[in-house]
This record gives sequence, C-alpha cells and structure tokens, in this order.
Amino acid sequence: MLRVFLLRHNISRGMEDYDERKKFSDREMPLSETGLRHGGIMCEEFKRYLDREPNGPVTIITSDFKRTTQDAQRLEATLSHRKAKLIFDPRLREIDKGKFWGLKKVERENAFGDAAKDFYRQRKQDGRFFDTQFLGGESPRDVYEKRIEPFVKEYKQKFRDGDLVIVSHDIPLRFLATKLLRMDPRLAEFEKPSGCGGIRLLEGESWNTLVDRGYVYEGVPPPARPGHPEDLQPHAARGGRGGGRGGR
Repeated sequence: MLRVFLLRHNISRGMEDYDERKKFSDREMPLSETGLRHGGIMCEEFKRYLDREPNGPVTIITSDFKRTTQDAQRLEATLSHRKAKLIFDPRLREIDKGKFWGLKKVERENAFGDAAKDFYRQRKQDGRFFDTQFLGGESPRDVYEKRIEPFVKEYKQKFRDGDLVIVSHDIPLRFLATKLLRMDPRLAEFEKPSGCGGIRLLEGESWNTLVDRGYVYEGVPPPARPGHPEDLQPHAARGGRGGGRGGR
C-alpha cells in the first residue's frame, strides 16, 4: 500500500519579516530560527509516527528551494534508520511571482501601476485565480498543468507501496491535494493547506492532518510559540474539501 504525505516547509525568514524577501531570492529564502526549531520537533514527531505505523520504504521528494531542502534533508537524517531516499524535483517549487517577488502590494502598485492593479482586480473576480499570472512569472494554471499534473502521473507509475513524503510550498500543495483526490483544480483556491511544518496524510477520499501549527498568511508574522513535542495524533483535516479560503 502506498501512503502519501504532504509536508509544507516550516516558517521562513520572509514569513516572519516581509522585508527579508528583499535580501533573498525566493529560491534562496531560508528557514527562520523558529522554522528550524519547529523543523527539528516536526521530524521527531514524524519519526515516531512512522516507527509506530511502518509501511515499507520511505521516499522523500522535495522542491529544490532552500527552505524545503533544509526540512527535507533534516527529515532524511532523522529517518536514516529507515534508509529514507531523498529526491529533488523542481516541479515542486513555489509559484514564480516574477517581478512581484519581495514587494508588498502597495510597492507592486507603485512600481508597476495598472499592471499590478489589474492583477489584484482579476484575482478577486470569481474563477480568475486559476488564470491570473504574476507579472513576469507564472499563473496557478501554469503550476498545475505544466508541473503538478506530469509530476503526479510520473510518480503514480513509479511508486506502488511504501511511504511517499512530498515537501513543497503553498500553491503546489494545494494542487497536489486536489489532484490526488481527483477534484477540479480550480477548487485549489479554497483548499486550505496545512500551516508551515504541517503534515497531511491521504487516506481514502480525504486528507487527515497529522501536524498543524496553524496557517500562516503571507506577510503576517507567525505566533511566537514552541512546537508541540507530543506524538502525532491524526485528526480531521481543517478546511478540507471545499474548506475555508486560505491566504496566498
């Protein structure tokens, strides 16, 4: 039996302080000290879960961005006794925000005028989230059709059993969640992913959240609290199929 886990990277420096996005490219944005601390706790929690519920070989597939790589490599080391295999796949990268990266909304509008205003106006219109493209970057449709669809097709053929842990970002994880449940990809806008460091397990026709530290909205500092060292206890996923609208 194949088990699929979706893991969103822990809190990055750019999430705690938006101005950090001016110091790093999206690809090089590292985890914050809080994210590193939570990541260590998360890995130990996940290790206890897999040791308690073994299911054969463990394969970790991660985005090649700095923050996801930090989490994935730490998880690989924590699961060394399970001989976890680590694979990097650029299709799991966060959506390319193009010229908007590192800029707040008002800065985008000041720098790009009507192009930025049109972007936000289109995103607010019903059904436009999927097709609205970041200036000089990607649209959610690009992420889904050019990256997530071929990714899922390939790995469904490669893996038939064991544990598959996918470490990625907000938008790709939304599409993975809908794709694996055979849902309309346009519903990804309303598919609230786990918070940073969150882990979800696909069970039948739904997602069960194993770790959830709360969803972190773009540019809003996370709560200053430690991670939870208790063992993983599956519970109903928050904001599951057709769930609440999350931040981008």
